[in-house]
Amino acid sequence: MKAFITGISGQDGYYLSKLLLEKIMRYMVR
Repeated sequence: MKAFITGISGQDGYYLSKLLLEKIMRYMVR
């Protein structure tokens, strides 16, 4: 997973992964 995030360039990758993580967490909490 970390390698995948590192593969995406810089800030965009970080923002995207953060957004995805938030979605997963929300789905799990439900």
